[in-house]
Amino acid sequence: MNLSALRLIAIAAALALSAAAGAWVEHQRAEARVQNLLAEQSKRDAQSADMLAAAERANTLRLQAAQAAADAAIIEAQTRAAAATKRLESTRALLTAATRADRACLSADALRVLNHPPGAPPGTGLHLPTPTGSAVAATAQPASDPARPAAASERAVADWIAQAQALYATCTARVDAIRRWAQAQP
Repeated sequence: MNLSALRLIAIAAALALSAAAGAWVEHQRAEARVQNLLAEQSKRDAQSADMLAAAERANTLRLQAAQAAADAAIIEAQTRAAAATKRLESTRALLTAATRADRACLSADALRVLNHPPGAPPGTGLHLPTPTGSAVAATAQPASDPARPAAASERAVADWIAQAQALYATCTARVDAIRRWAQAQP
């Protein structure tokens, strides 16, 4: 072997080592890029988990606020309904003294029209109470004719009006409670 062959072998070996070193350096750079990408993905995953947890906490707080508003609305509606019932009881006591059960207030014909309005579906009338065993009932049509109910006494009509007022107050309280609850929602 001569010197030029050795030089060529040395150059080839140096080139091979240089290529191997370059490949190793490039591999290390690629590995570092992969590690950086993995670290960035991990960071994004953590941020996403934090954002999801924050959204869940916010939703939980909104749900709790809605439930609290609903509870408050229900309590207020129940309180108002109880007050309406109490007023009805007081009104009925006063009406008993202020009205007469034996004095007709609505004739049998008027009562029939109110209880069964023409063209209205069954069960949509006022259904005013009809007295039994009173002078009003005795002067009215016989009970055997359901299309012609007995006349309603002034006490029965006043009681019906008081019941309607109480039902209206209860319904108004419920609608107001629903409205307040809906307005409290974001």
